[in-house]
Amino acid sequence: MNLNETSQQFLKDFTEKFVNDIITSVQNDAVTLIKEQLSRFNISGLLEEQINSVVIPFVNKELEQRLEEDVSQRLASVDVVTLINQHLINVIIPRTESLAREKISAEVLNKLNSINTAEIANQQAKTLIKNSISTLHFPDQSIPGRAIKTDSFTISGDNITGGVIKKFESTGIQDSARKCQVTILDQATVFENRLVARGLEIVGDTLFKGNLNIDGEISKDSTFVKKLTNTITDNFNQNYQENTFQSLSDKIIGYISQEGIDISLVKIGENLLINDDTLDSSITNSNLQTVGALKELQVIGETLLDQTLFVGGSRIGINTLNPEKAVDIWDQEVQIVAGKRQQDVAFFGTGRNQSLVIGTNNRDQLVINTDGSISIKTINIGKTTHSSGSRIPTDNRPIGCIVWNESPNIGTPVGWVSLGGARWAQFGIITG
Repeated sequence: MNLNETSQQFLKDFTEKFVNDIITSVQNDAVTLIKEQLSRFNISGLLEEQINSVVIPFVNKELEQRLEEDVSQRLASVDVVTLINQHLINVIIPRTESLAREKISAEVLNKLNSINTAEIANQQAKTLIKNSISTLHFPDQSIPGRAIKTDSFTISGDNITGGVIKKFESTGIQDSARKCQVTILDQATVFENRLVARGLEIVGDTLFKGNLNIDGEISKDSTFVKKLTNTITDNFNQNYQENTFQSLSDKIIGYISQEGIDISLVKIGENLLINDDTLDSSITNSNLQTVGALKELQVIGETLLDQTLFVGGSRIGINTLNPEKAVDIWDQEVQIVAGKRQQDVAFFGTGRNQSLVIGTNNRDQLVINTDGSISIKTINIGKTTHSSGSRIPTDNRPIGCIVWNESPNIGTPVGWVSLGGARWAQFGIITG
């Protein structure tokens, strides 16, 4: 039997059972309803009502019709009980039964109308389908894969055994191999090709069969490197005596004495000591006594040249190691300093009780004395020259030059002014 025949038989059985269940349910409800309605009717009351409304009026009417006749004879010949019984059997009881049927039918119809048959049918169908499907047996290979709703369909891995899953993928696995590459056993896991990983941590003993190539560095602080270093050192110390080192050193020194050293091959770490004509930058200390002409010299820290020029702490000292200002020059006991006096004010002069002379052509032109006075032999103001003398000048000087009188007295001028052509005029006669 194929899936189509199974489905048709299932639908046929399901329909017949569904209809029979609906009919039975409705019949049971109707019987229950009829019993409830019959229990509500008062048969004795109905009979009493019919007697009062039908029987007694009928009897009264019959009696009235026969009053004209001989009452005594008529009454003697009439069997009232039989007449009443006949009327009950022929009229009252049939009418009562008919009335009861009409009322019961109306109540049953009203009750049936209030019953939601669609809901009853739906509920019966759900129950029947659920019971039928739970016991329905599908033949092997009768359900096509496209008929299964896979969105909510799950299968536990506990229910899968055997077989080969091709192109397997999960959140953390992508299988693109075309043949078996990994075999997992209780004793070992076998990889048929290279194992590539971003990191590898091995716990326990490890055996490498083949060459071990390391493209990277091994930490010098690792236990492996430390043990290897200690092993090599211990073996070396055991196999070589101290005289062996001495003998080797003597041979090396002897070779260097005879052959010399190719300085271009000497390295400090990974760098050549001398690269072409440049000393390696890692050389930071030396004890050089003589050097040639230096094109550039950059010094970090204090500098002393020939026990004379000192540079340090943003100051320059000549013949002193403790300059007081930016520039401090000593010549025997004389000190000359230059630097900052205060905000936006510079200072140039002596730092001690000493006069300062400024001159040209090895002559004293301006003298600043310790008391603050300034001595100047000649001073030019604009185009005029100012000087001093003890008497009126007689030489030819430019017009406007002034000679101040060095020996003033009452009646003598303060000074003289040149009029050009060796002519002079006095000015500022002193009066007493």
